[in-house]
Amino acid sequence: TDYRVYDGGNTVMHVAASNFDVDLFRDLAEAYRAPHEVSIVDMLTLPDSDGETPLMVAAFYGNFNVFKHMVQLGADPTQINIHGMHCGFYVCRTVSEAAFKQNLQGGDIRNVIDGKNELLQHLIKTYDSSYWRQVELETGNTPLLHALVSADVQFHQLQTLLSVSDPFYENKRGRNFF
Repeated sequence: TDYRVYDGGNTVMHVAASNFDVDLFRDLAEAYRAPHEVSIVDMLTLPDSDGETPLMVAAFYGNFNVFKHMVQLGADPTQINIHGMHCGFYVCRTVSEAAFKQNLQGGDIRNVIDGKNELLQHLIKTYDSSYWRQVELETGNTPLLHALVSADVQFHQLQTLLSVSDPFYENKRGRNFF
């Protein structure tokens, strides 16, 4: 069954993941699920045409409340997409890109920044270093490299977790290499 309803293969769950209203997410999930007789887990794990699940979209936008709710409903933060990326990659991707997209939707940019930091803290507490050392298939980058480009705070949090003192990372600070 194909649950895609928007261009790019986005479902209502992908759209809800970029919205910071958890009640709206719950309402959309229930309203869409019932007539289609589809499990909520199926809805939360269906990738769009870029291979991104709704949970990955929530991580990208730093939508921590919706992220937590999706996980409670059965979404898996360790699920790998077609690019070899999990939610850790998305929370570490650039704040500016997510903030720009959120601003276009009339959202508050501060929600993106605060949400990404809160979500990163949650994921650091939940997953060990192997989660953060996962390598993206196309570029060979890790979440740490994404964090290095996107925000010093995220980089330092992950650097501490992984005990990274590798000059490889320090040499890339401030450079866009994606």
